[in-house]
Amino acid sequence: MNGPLPFHTPARAGLLALALAALPGAALAATTDFDTDGGFKVRADDKSWQVALGGRVHLDAASFDDDVTPLDDDVEFRRARASVRAKLGKKITLFTDYDFGTVVDGWKNAWVQYQFSDNLDVRVGSQTVPFGMADYESSDSSFFMERGLPAQLAPGLLTGALVRGSARSMAWSVGVFGNDLSDDDRRKIDGTSVTGRFTFTPLRKRSNLLHMGASAEYRKADSNEVARFRARPESYVTDARLIDTGNLAGADDLLTLGAEAAWARGPFLLQAEYFASELGRDTGNDASFGGGYVAAGWVLTGEKRRYNRHTGVFGAIDPKGDWGAVEVVARYSQLDLEDGGVTGGKENNIAAGMNWWWNENCRLMVNYIKADASPNRNGVDDSPTIIQARLQVGF
Repeated sequence: MNGPLPFHTPARAGLLALALAALPGAALAATTDFDTDGGFKVRADDKSWQVALGGRVHLDAASFDDDVTPLDDDVEFRRARASVRAKLGKKITLFTDYDFGTVVDGWKNAWVQYQFSDNLDVRVGSQTVPFGMADYESSDSSFFMERGLPAQLAPGLLTGALVRGSARSMAWSVGVFGNDLSDDDRRKIDGTSVTGRFTFTPLRKRSNLLHMGASAEYRKADSNEVARFRARPESYVTDARLIDTGNLAGADDLLTLGAEAAWARGPFLLQAEYFASELGRDTGNDASFGGGYVAAGWVLTGEKRRYNRHTGVFGAIDPKGDWGAVEVVARYSQLDLEDGGVTGGKENNIAAGMNWWWNENCRLMVNYIKADASPNRNGVDDSPTIIQARLQVGF
């Protein structure tokens, strides 16, 4: 593990230790159970509180047919997260998780949420910023092992305050955020963001749903900041990037806009997104970057992905048969990192895959990716092929 030890932050370590220490005594006067949906739970008989220990393991293996950029076959723990969720009454939820994986370790979520009603809540702490569909959905339920190329333009995990609300056919969120808890911001810009997302379902029937949405982020950089945009070729088994702007000095502000749409009919789901970022600089030219994807999935065994109207994303598949559920998926994604004198490259990927779901949190994934960087970060064409697989276990 390359990062600091998991308990390097005393306050969070103390909170986690307190929750763990309280479990044995609490269990004597409470109900205890374990299942793959909620993990190990201890709850009061009067339901006044509940503590759950959970986690997820994503074990990835990949084989590369590289072209120009060297890519080495390997096996990695993409994620190995342990989590603690505490619920106090019906209103207050606390959640934190730490990733012990070999790829990007460190603290991820660390937030407290107050539920005003079923349709309104406020969340404070480290969390995934609502921006688009694919980046906001859980990695346990994503179509592919990795999100598409344009996800690198989305905010990702940041620390701040978020208000979310929903009505019958719409949902919205507004937040103010600082930096990433683990100092691993995708865009490498320390600063402050104001974000918003709005989703609308003009058609929502039992087996026919149309989703539309828009997202926006304005990020004001701190003084003397650099920005950097880059993307792995939709595989985290390699650390190589085919496209990469390098460090861009004089970053002043960043405006990112996103548009999204999805149509679900029974076991079929089609979704698409496009992101556009405008980087303002005090030194050097301003630069515009953009990317999008179109993805589709078909559950051959007839199940469908559930839609959460409050978050505006699709979730995992709950298999109905004894042998689980089988889903086939396809995606085209692209990202352009060339503008204003910046020569970070352009990449277009075609991907196909199959998911076998044992239950909602346990599945086997196989992905095929044909990447095409024309040009790559060094100005030459680069077209590797990737075959990768993941064993996913969640609880």
